[in-house]
This record gives sequence, C-alpha cells and structure tokens, in this order.
Amino acid sequence: MWKEDEKGIMLEYLKKNGEAIELFKKRYDEKFGEINLKMQKIEVAFNKIMENSVDMLRVSTTNMSVMLDRLEKMHNDRKFVDLETGVGVSSSKDFPCTMRRTKQSTKAMKVPFPQDLLDLKEVAKTMMMLEKEGGLTIAIMFPPAFGLIALVAVAYSMLNVWMAMQVGMARKRYNVPYPTMYADENKNKDGKLFNCIQRGHQNSLEVMPMFFVLLTFGGLQHPIVATVLGVIYCMARFLYFTGYATGDPKRRLTYGKFNFLALVGLLGCSASFGVRQLFSGPLL
Repeated sequence: MWKEDEKGIMLEYLKKNGEAIELFKKRYDEKFGEINLKMQKIEVAFNKIMENSVDMLRVSTTNMSVMLDRLEKMHNDRKFVDLETGVGVSSSKDFPCTMRRTKQSTKAMKVPFPQDLLDLKEVAKTMMMLEKEGGLTIAIMFPPAFGLIALVAVAYSMLNVWMAMQVGMARKRYNVPYPTMYADENKNKDGKLFNCIQRGHQNSLEVMPMFFVLLTFGGLQHPIVATVLGVIYCMARFLYFTGYATGDPKRRLTYGKFNFLALVGLLGCSASFGVRQLFSGPLL
C-alpha cells in the first residue's frame, strides 16, 4: 500500500504531465492548422499563376519560392512543449518535434515538412533555373474534351481531300486540263457543270483558315459546343458541295447555308474565350 503523501506526489506528477500533453497537442494542432491553411493558399495561388500569362508566371514563381522558403523555415523553427517542465522548447533541425519524458532519456518524433509543399517548392526552383538559362518551357493545359476539336479538324481536312478528288475526276471527265482554273463555258458544253464543282471546293478552301481559327479558340473555352458546331459545319459543307456539283448554283444553299450559322456560333465561342482571357488576370 502506498502512503498518502506518495499517492499525492504521484497524482500531482500525472496531473502536471497530463496538462503539459494537452498544451502540447493544442499548440501542435494550431501550428499545423496554420501550415495546412498556408499550403492551401499556395496551391490556389499556383493554379491561378498557371492560368495567367508567361510574364506573370515568371514574376510569381520567384515570389512563390520565397514564400515556400519562409514557410519551411517556420516549420523547422516552431516551438513545442517540454512534457516535464511545460515550457516551450525550440525544435532541432533533424527532429522538429522533441518530447522529453524523463531527465535520463529523450524520445524524438520526426514531423517532416509536408511533401506537397516540397514538390511545389522544387517546381518553382526548377522553373527559375530554366528561366535564367533561357530555356523556360511552359506547358499549355487543354481541357480534356479538346481532343474532340482535333478530331473535327481532321474530319474537315479529309472532307477537303475528298472534294479535291472530285474536282480532279471532273477535270478528266469534262476535259479541263491543268493549270486552267475554270472552264470556258462558251467552248466547253460541260463548262458550267465543271465550274460549279470547282467553285464548291474553292469556296471551302477560302473559308477553311477562318474555320480552323474559330474552332481552335472556341474549343479552348467551350470544347463541347465548338465540337457540335464543327460537326454541323462539316455536314453543311458536304451538302454545300454536293448541291453545287449538280450544276445549279442555287442548290448549294438548300442545306449548305447552315455552315454560315455554324461559323457564327464558333465566332461567339471564340469571343467568349477572348473576353475570359482579358479578365482572368493582369494584361501585362
């Protein structure tokens, strides 16, 4: 049986250490709460930086590296509670969190700097190094559905190849040799029919650069909508050509006129992309 005074000493010792543990946990949670909050802010800032221009990215990368250095230093220099005395003690370099249990022995618990922030810091330093060496490369992030835009561009290119083949076969069929662009309708009885076929393809070539530009920029902001409009344009262009190839120019617009509506829609998508870029960050 313990004596009453020995029980009192033991209870007092346990009570004192229990308070120290609670104080340690409270301060530890507070510090890590601050670190996690800063980490979230840095990640949000980094994502925002990647969406802005290259010039802004270069400036912000330097600032971000400084912020991460300060955050790591704060992590390594933070204070914890000595479980025996209840007094705050500075962390060591190798063991950021030291808990003293007795006078004769110490037990250290290593709490590493968050790996996500270390990775982010390494990215910032690498980008700064590449910039100094004149080899900074910026990865452009496309929306996942942008692959559909590429497929629409391929489809329209194949359609133009098919139309070119139709013009080539018409040259042989109606005796219109190269390099004559259009047949003389007064000398060739099938001249008008050939000219309609040639003109159907030529008109598609004339509008193709504008279509590709609007499709690309519109697809960066609205990939699904731009894909649908691109498919409509391709189908309308096919009907425009086949209607023209009948020899009656008016039939080119029966269904082919919808290609102009698709272009207007792509124009709106591209304008939306431009406005969004203007208001996404500083212009310089």
